Amino acid sequence: MNRYQQLASQLKEQIRSNTWRAGEKIPSIRAASKSFAVSPATVLQAYQLLESEGWLTAKPQSGYFVTAMLERNLIDDSTTSSPPKFNDTLFEFLKANGEAKVAFGSAFPEPNLFPIATLNRHLASAGRKMTAANVASNLPPGNENLRRVIAQRYVSQGVDVTYQDIVLTSGALEA
Repeated sequence: MNRYQQLASQLKEQIRSNTWRAGEKIPSIRAASKSFAVSPATVLQAYQLLESEGWLTAKPQSGYFVTAMLERNLIDDSTTSSPPKFNDTLFEFLKANGEAKVAFGSAFPEPNLFPIATLNRHLASAGRKMTAANVASNLPPGNENLRRVIAQRYVSQGVDVTYQDIVLTSGALEA
């Protein structure tokens, strides 16, 4: 039995013993990786196996949760011996009618992901406070305070750098 299958069996037992109840969030991949002393890839494989068997459900940007609709007493361990059937949503999306629903070639994320009202409010507030001198102050090499903070982070990680060594740009073309 592979390590991810052992981890999946261990988590399944925890769910059966009500350590994790229906609807509860299980530890993140990173946290589980540390607590079980395995790689994040192993944890991800175990979570995907449990998801394919109906024990867990993944919620984007939230993590994995114990499935509320699961009839635990009807599931036997024989399902773990067959290869997992993953719900490959991306594959289904790509083969659906050949229609481009998302421009994968675009460098811009889906507009619905942005909190537009909040962004507009903060941009308007910043715009009212901005003077003409502020516009030119953030041109390369960039805002000095931000460059100092970046340099401090590098120094704390053992990189010998000063804020004068850092140049901030608006994008790759400007860089």
